[in-house]
Amino acid sequence: FMKKFITTVILSSFVASISLAVDFASIIDENSKSQNDLHFKITETVTKSQIAAKESIQTKYIADLKETIHYKTNKDLLTYAKEKKQYKASTQQPEKRLAQEFKELE
Repeated sequence: FMKKFITTVILSSFVASISLAVDFASIIDENSKSQNDLHFKITETVTKSQIAAKESIQTKYIADLKETIHYKTNKDLLTYAKEKKQYKASTQQPEKRLAQEFKELE
C-alpha cells in the first residue's frame, strides 16, 4: 500500500511540474507577442508624429533680403552693465610678452 501511495505522489508531482512548464512556455509566448505588438504600435505612432512634424514645419521669412540692413554691432551694446564694470585686462599677457622680449634680446 505504501509503495502505491509513494508512486502516485511522485507521478502526480511529475505531471504537475510538466504542466507548470507548459504554462511557463505559454506565458513566455504571450509576453513576446505583446512585446511585438507594443513595438509595432510605438513605431507606428513615431512615424505618424514624424510625418505630422514634417508637414507642420514651414519656412517663414521675416523680411526680404533687399529690405534688410546689415550693420556691425558694437560689443558694448550687447553686454550688461555689470560685465562692463567687472572687465579687467589680463595682467599675465603683458608680463609674458615682456619676458619673451628679454629672452629674444639675449
